[in-house]
Amino acid sequence: SVERRLKEMKAVHLDLAEVTTAPPIRSVRECLEAMRASGNDAVLVVEGGRLVGIFTERDVLDKVVLQAGAAGRPVREFMTKEPMTIGRDESLAKAIHYMHRHGFRHVPIVDDGGRPVGLVGQMDVVRFLAGEYADKVLNLPPVPGQVMHTPEGG
Repeated sequence: SVERRLKEMKAVHLDLAEVTTAPPIRSVRECLEAMRASGNDAVLVVEGGRLVGIFTERDVLDKVVLQAGAAGRPVREFMTKEPMTIGRDESLAKAIHYMHRHGFRHVPIVDDGGRPVGLVGQMDVVRFLAGEYADKVLNLPPVPGQVMHTPEGG
């Protein structure tokens, strides 16, 4: 079942993008440039190797855009401090639970020392489900509830 598979699958074993990190003194502009260069939509803010915050596209929209001069200020002023995380042995189900319950789009994965080892995003979950259940996902009708009377091409 899907539920069983999500509980078995370790979030850290997803095909995750390389994590983009920055120290808390890095400017918002530099973090945005790093996000663009990496193709990631979040930066994990790290101090002394440990995760201390996360800076996401949502932070840009909610906290940065309307503030004059914000681009040159340190990211620590705009990041989400001490974000909820999961350990490297936690299931994908737990990451999904955090995303759903708290409205997160990303959940950092950390090791026992609090160092970031990955970042699970909503699209990572979608890609996993589409890959695991391709026959069901790819055969969904383009309009929910639509009933196809003949197979595609037939």
